[in-house]
Amino acid sequence: MRGPHAHRRTEQIFINIRGKATYFLDNGIEKKNLILDKPNNGIYIGPKVWHYIKEFSSDIIILVVASTPYNEADYIRNYDDFMKYIQHV
Repeated sequence: MRGPHAHRRTEQIFINIRGKATYFLDNGIEKKNLILDKPNNGIYIGPKVWHYIKEFSSDIIILVVASTPYNEADYIRNYDDFMKYIQHV
């Protein structure tokens, strides 16, 4: 598993340039697992969505396009903190 977190403001698009992976998404109400295995498909992940990537193929290359530069203050890295945050926003 890689990267369990959410963002306060950042929007991202994930594209598997090569390989296959499963993306777990949780908006606090609905949870989904989405599989990306083609380079012509991507996943948009908006702010306030808990997410991580799992079940990588050995040849995985992922392109991530983000709406903001890296800012540690934008990250929510604890699931309980994420749930509290989305209930008060």
